[in-house]
Amino acid sequence: MKELIKTDVPKDSVVTVKKEEFNGKIEIIVEIESKNKYNQGDILTVIKDNQKLIGILNGNLKFDDFGFPVSAGIDLSGKLCYNDLFGAKYSSARYATQDERQYLFEELRKDGKKWNPYTLELENLPEELKEGDLVIGTYGLNSEYHFIGRYEGYKPNTMPWPHRIEGILCANAVKFESLDQYERIRKGEI
Repeated sequence: MKELIKTDVPKDSVVTVKKEEFNGKIEIIVEIESKNKYNQGDILTVIKDNQKLIGILNGNLKFDDFGFPVSAGIDLSGKLCYNDLFGAKYSSARYATQDERQYLFEELRKDGKKWNPYTLELENLPEELKEGDLVIGTYGLNSEYHFIGRYEGYKPNTMPWPHRIEGILCANAVKFESLDQYERIRKGEI
């Protein structure tokens, strides 16, 4: 008896077909395995029990994973959590929207933390900067540019460059203390 079964397979998947003999019968086993779709540092949203989980993926996620580790996230109770495991199926994960990302970043900021998308690590926020403070700002794809200027404020909706210094959006801003401090930052020593 011939039977043709068709199924859609995600384009980032690998299909394996195995032939096994069991009790005199030949069985064909088809396995669909997805390559990693989401990677460490991706910010994902999952709907579980009609509630949103928003988290920063800590590791890579595979098709068959049930649950995924997060560096930081908003759990089912709506609270900020760190180094947790969200128990939700991979298939229900999607990239977080800008509003969802912003909500997570704001909750982190309230807790004195920020997400560094370059090092894929959570960092402590420096002391609160005030408008008019003299600061050292960094910008560029790898924060390779540094300058000293007057702080104009924190704009969370411009992540990952939330600091505004003399009209320039910057990834980081620290209070200026000395030229030695500036040189050490510029050289990557601090």
